[in-house]
Amino acid sequence: MRIETVDELKDHLKILFDDPSLKFDDDLGYGVTFDVPGKARSLMLSLQERTDANRWGGDAGNWFYKCDDENWLLYLRSIPHAVVCIASVRSLHRRYLEQYRDAEPQL
Repeated sequence: MRIETVDELKDHLKILFDDPSLKFDDDLGYGVTFDVPGKARSLMLSLQERTDANRWGGDAGNWFYKCDDENWLLYLRSIPHAVVCIASVRSLHRRYLEQYRDAEPQL
């Protein structure tokens, strides 16, 4: 299933994390941030069982999952007693970044 909207991403993450009560913070209309208890490596290993393990990368508390086919990505970062998760719809994130591509830097 290709994810095209932030709402579809939220639904997908609730299933992936097996937590229908997952609470999200919207991030400029292209993704979400949220946190879960635990450590990033343990969470990543758990998520590998439900995703394509070959699409994971990272180390030392920073883990990344990128799924071009389904148009989404996930970043995990350990913080004390929790994991910060940032997920985005790749096409929406790309569109958001394009507005800055040709912008002149402000001094």
